[in-house]
Amino acid sequence: MTMTPNSDLVLGLPELLTQIAVNLKPPSLAACTRVSHLWNKVFTPQLWHTIDDHRYNWSKIADSKGKYDRETGSWIPISTEKEDCTRQLFLKFGHHIRHLLISDWTVAKAALHNYRGTLQLKSLWFTLPMGRTCTTVERPALLPEDMAEKDKEALEGFLQPGVKISRDFNADVWQLVWQLWLVIFRTPALCNLKVFMPASRTLDRVLSPTFLRRALLVHHKTLATLQISYRQLNLADYMDILPHLQHFYTEHNPVEGRPLEKTYPQLRTLFIRAHLPEPTFFNLLKHLPSLEDFCVSNLWGVPADDVDDDADWDGDEDSDADYNGSVLESDAQVSPLLDGVPSQLSRLHFLVKWGSYDERMLNVAFRALPSVPFVTELTIDTGYPYLGPLVAKYCPQLEVLRCPSSLCSIHLERSEGKIAVNGLNIILESCPHLRIFEAIASRIEVSHMLGRTWICKDLEVFRCQIIGFHRLSRDEEMVYGETVQILETTIYELLSDEQQRVFSKYRQCQEQHHQVYDRLASMTQLTTLELGHDLARRRRKDQPTVKWRRYSQENRTYTVDNAPVYGAMELSLSSGLDRLVTLKKLEVFGFSSIDDRIQEPELEWMAKAWPRLMIMRGLHYVQLMAPFHFEDPETLRLREKMLELRPDVRHENFFDVAYHRCYERLFPFGGV
Repeated sequence: MTMTPNSDLVLGLPELLTQIAVNLKPPSLAACTRVSHLWNKVFTPQLWHTIDDHRYNWSKIADSKGKYDRETGSWIPISTEKEDCTRQLFLKFGHHIRHLLISDWTVAKAALHNYRGTLQLKSLWFTLPMGRTCTTVERPALLPEDMAEKDKEALEGFLQPGVKISRDFNADVWQLVWQLWLVIFRTPALCNLKVFMPASRTLDRVLSPTFLRRALLVHHKTLATLQISYRQLNLADYMDILPHLQHFYTEHNPVEGRPLEKTYPQLRTLFIRAHLPEPTFFNLLKHLPSLEDFCVSNLWGVPADDVDDDADWDGDEDSDADYNGSVLESDAQVSPLLDGVPSQLSRLHFLVKWGSYDERMLNVAFRALPSVPFVTELTIDTGYPYLGPLVAKYCPQLEVLRCPSSLCSIHLERSEGKIAVNGLNIILESCPHLRIFEAIASRIEVSHMLGRTWICKDLEVFRCQIIGFHRLSRDEEMVYGETVQILETTIYELLSDEQQRVFSKYRQCQEQHHQVYDRLASMTQLTTLELGHDLARRRRKDQPTVKWRRYSQENRTYTVDNAPVYGAMELSLSSGLDRLVTLKKLEVFGFSSIDDRIQEPELEWMAKAWPRLMIMRGLHYVQLMAPFHFEDPETLRLREKMLELRPDVRHENFFDVAYHRCYERLFPFGGV
């Protein structure tokens, strides 16, 4: 006899509910906890498994206002209701938390107050809240007199003798500091630890290196990821204390004054957001043979006395100069600091702070790339157009190229000469394994591109400007329309010279577009195609005033060039857009700030031809600078049409997506 399972009985099985809970997000988990006592018991641990106070409703839950008492050096809450509520939540459910990310003041106080053995963390990502470091008089750094004997014993040797708290620290901040280290000291199963405090110089003086060693030794069997910026210990010290450490992040030179002298095979990721001399870079490559990810923020070399740093980078060469290698060092070799043995490094990131252009670092990159021939992923945001020939020659296994500096500036023509173009095209024609090509502020001339064959047939992401098309102006379009009508009743030879010129130019334009469309259409694995870029970070106040549009995101101001790039690609059906029907996997399509000629027929075609399209960049809203606080009506009309055709497609800007993606991968539990 066949029996039908009772749904109530099935949904009452704890084992099944546990499997369901793993696949739900916090809002759904919170709803499930209110169904019944059984569901509450099963879903609550998963609801509290990972707490990130940047997400969901934590900002509302933990919100509390207060005032600063100058006499006591403390921050006194006006209302403690929400703070007490948050503390009770952590007291009740804190034992369920395995991954905790804190940056909110109230959440930090509530979580760290619960340090007496109830937290069972695997990951602790702590960033000292910035808003509470108020000015006080200098005073000795002392632990509370009423502290429990057990806590005093744990914090023995915590302070360096005779140090004082600086004026940047108040009493509440100081309490958070020693409570944090009690949590770290009493959570021996930690696998991932991030400690980031803006007042690091003060902490360098306060925290004893002996205590730091002892606290980290508690985790010597488990700690795999460490982000810390204390100068007391050298990288070699951390590696000796933590034999299972695989990922290390710091804002200081970790080998300053003491280069590595022996091999440490356990480290996989090294992120250094500090000035790093070139010899130190190669010293680290030499003694970390298992390193897979190496990220350097500022890499400095010492150029020869007789070399002019700017000689090769003044932009006066023609557009092919950066392609044929005339501005590159001709015979770069593996650094002698590596004993002539290249590194096995697979992912290398040169991330200059704020995306600034640094020519000296570019010189160092020229000497570094020959030493890493097995690199498959390269991120570099300085002088990248000039790197094309070098990357193609010394990194034949390259799969990913990212140039995040493109998010901060559009490389406009300069008074002393034009920017380098075509430099990165050689990578597309020389690296067969290339999958991701992100260099949206770089430009490739169409004639240069079509004269060479791309061999990267599995390209998934292409973000680059293609320029130099023979485009008809608005006046020429009118002449062409009249010419087409005349050709219905007469022969070509009877056209005027102007009409023949315009007709010939149109045919050249069509031929160029068809060839480029065919090139892109052959990349059937493409998921992202972006041909335009409208963002530029606002620069110094003393810069000349430019008539640009402006909008803000995440407290950063961006400007958008009003004038489109007229030499860019036309994206109309009449130019051959429908040849891209082969891009069935396309998810992101961008055409910001180019004279695209997209109208309703093109949008209707995209809506049908690209079923996986999720994001479009080109019809997004941009607020104009005063006094022009209105949106372009044509852009608004087209965006509303696309929303009608495909409501599932989002219209957005790019912002810092490339940087964020890089950091998210390097920092699995939060960025720098």
